[in-house]
Amino acid sequence: MITSDVQHALQRGGLHVKEEALRKVIATVGARLEDVKKALLDADLRQIGESALPDNVNRVGKSTIKGNFVLQLMAVDDVSQPSAASGGSSGGKHRMLRLKVTDGKMTAVAVEYRPVGQLNSDLPPGTKLLITDAHIQSGIIMLQEKMMKVLGGRVDALLEEWEVQRKYKGLERPVDASGEQAPPFLAFDPKAAPPAAPGSARGLPDRPGARTLG
Repeated sequence: MITSDVQHALQRGGLHVKEEALRKVIATVGARLEDVKKALLDADLRQIGESALPDNVNRVGKSTIKGNFVLQLMAVDDVSQPSAASGGSSGGKHRMLRLKVTDGKMTAVAVEYRPVGQLNSDLPPGTKLLITDAHIQSGIIMLQEKMMKVLGGRVDALLEEWEVQRKYKGLERPVDASGEQAPPFLAFDPKAAPPAAPGSARGLPDRPGARTLG
């Protein structure tokens, strides 16, 4: 009964999580709602989240989805800036931030339709956002100050990868003896490595690729 009451309270606030995951959190931090919320902000919604956004959110022409939705930020960039120069902390006067967000099951795109002071391109993936009565236009969530709030949260696995990518982003790549520029830095994903050939050492993938969030 306690788990059910807490779950309903979370859902009213827009946070939809699996009952099993919620039970584990309550067993760790107790059933006080604020303590549960704090713990869930630091969890990866892709692992514990339940569907909250409409299935057709990416296809609907024009609509409003009523209610509260806690979504997890997966990526953010300023589409008003050239891609090579993006990644600044606040953008210019006419910035337009584009966000990739998820409820844990459904991934959607949101755009800063009107300036939102709480947002900036330095927000790390894993940050939780509360969106209320969101307007949808051509499958895109249109963000404005009055209908959203940055809740925070820290998902260590996402944060660590993001920090590595930022550290090496924009660094000039060395040129080898043949005059070819070295490939960009890519985080190694051991799950993507092919099985080693019999009698040989385990090798890296022939064509490594950056792991895509989401």
